[in-house]
Amino acid sequence: MREKESEKDAKRRSKEAEREAKALAREEKARQEAEALAKAKQEEYDKWKDMFSVDEAGEEAEGAVEEEEMLERFITYMKEHKVTVLEEIAAEFKLRVQDVIQRVQALERMGHVTGVIDDRGKFIYITTAEMEAVAKYVQRKGRVRISTLAMESNKLIDLQPKRKEISTAEDDDSEKPGGAAAAPAG
Repeated sequence: MREKESEKDAKRRSKEAEREAKALAREEKARQEAEALAKAKQEEYDKWKDMFSVDEAGEEAEGAVEEEEMLERFITYMKEHKVTVLEEIAAEFKLRVQDVIQRVQALERMGHVTGVIDDRGKFIYITTAEMEAVAKYVQRKGRVRISTLAMESNKLIDLQPKRKEISTAEDDDSEKPGGAAAAPAG
């Protein structure tokens, strides 16, 4: 009787050890995949960053800072305007329209911006929350006609410009009397 119990215990311990080994292997594989993804994103970012050129002479460090600032301005411009004509972006950043399209697509692949380029040459910036709201609507309704989805998307996606709300919303609130930083009035 004791032999059977110890045999069962040995089998149980063996199975537990196998499960733990499999779990560790899965965790290691996930960690390696995450590292590979991070490395790929960094390489993509570096490649994209090299697409910007600085015409003025200066030190390399200054050029890198300027490129990074230009990249940040590029992203902020699209987020603030929500709907931008690609030609306007090209004029603002002194680029060709085709270069703007390539850069927007690269930024989308890297996850820095999300949105769509429509057939009229406009980029429509869509926040992750807005995309999730549309996805929830489709999941809730199931099969949906495109016209119905378009109407619902117009309700769920805010297309109004967001100037200065993105980067300075906290600064604005703290400077205004009665803003978020002010003490409640009673």
